[in-house]
Amino acid sequence: MDLTREQAIEEHRKMWRWVAVETRRRQKVLRPGDYLEEFYPNKIISEGNFCCEYAKPLHLGHCDNCPIDWKSRINRRMCNNKDDPSDRMGFLEQWCRAANNRDWYSASHLAANIAELPERNIEPKEVMKQEKPPVGVKPYYISSGKRINSLAKAIQRYSTTKNYKTIKLWAGEIICQCKLAEIMTEYENPKNSESMDN
Repeated sequence: MDLTREQAIEEHRKMWRWVAVETRRRQKVLRPGDYLEEFYPNKIISEGNFCCEYAKPLHLGHCDNCPIDWKSRINRRMCNNKDDPSDRMGFLEQWCRAANNRDWYSASHLAANIAELPERNIEPKEVMKQEKPPVGVKPYYISSGKRINSLAKAIQRYSTTKNYKTIKLWAGEIICQCKLAEIMTEYENPKNSESMDN
């Protein structure tokens, strides 16, 4: 479904207002999926969310392009997390907890808040506006390098929290990303890798 930024915001608000009103009216939790079944029965909406549907085609880890300000200090999954990438205190996560606990009153209140969240003040980072890699550079260089950098920064932030299990997982992923980059470099440049081994 092709949406403009304005359409995504409008549809986001309509859906969450409907969820809030109908949940309160029926005194039972209704979900965005119920709205989509009723109003968009033959459409597949990314993650059941119009903002994700809008942002996903723009790519770049599509959360960067979310048109809604979720009142979060982070840039990834800000609908689920507030101050930390795994705190699960974002508006959507709070709504999910209320919905899963069948707390229709809290779910209705949170859905109304979600519907009225303000727009983000930033323009979307459209793919065409991004700096292009040099001709011949393969995608793994871009994704592995950025992922390694992102994980390293996350480990640095978490180093004082004593959340060692998470840090260990991230460190393992860094090792895997490095191995992938090495393998791909050897595959791309077999002569260079042989001369480096000698």
